[in-house]
Amino acid sequence: MSGKVIQEQFGDKVIEAFAEFAREDLDTPDELEAHTFDHVTDSKLRRELCQVFYGSRWIYKLGLALLTKEEERAAHVRAQIVDYAAISEALLSYCLVHAMKRNYAIGDAYKWNDPGKKKEPLTWDMANPERLMSKRSMWTPRTSARRLATSVLPTPVGPEKR
Repeated sequence: MSGKVIQEQFGDKVIEAFAEFAREDLDTPDELEAHTFDHVTDSKLRRELCQVFYGSRWIYKLGLALLTKEEERAAHVRAQIVDYAAISEALLSYCLVHAMKRNYAIGDAYKWNDPGKKKEPLTWDMANPERLMSKRSMWTPRTSARRLATSVLPTPVGPEKR
């Protein structure tokens, strides 16, 4: 038998039970790489997306196990929102770079910091748009992700358009 007192052994068992519950039914980052984020060709980005996604799901499960409520639940939700927003921004940036590199961009709104007024031009190196994209954020109100995305990505045609 372990040299630990019964309270420490009990605590270890409880912690193990919480951890096992939190991991249960979650795809590992390796599994996520293989089938959820497999469309991302940048291996470093794909790995980071999988790790953040796994961590956010794990936090959710931990909140369930701990029966969080009110302020505690709000803290868990805030952490998840930040993680999901980071994943969304990274994927959006990745898609925009993909569109610019392959000349899928439509119009010229992506060439401006303020596309509506066509003020503050952006100088994109179309062979390496990642350099400028890495310095931009979709969080700023002046460059809304929706405006930038709709200016670069083509409008769907046919039954998939909603």
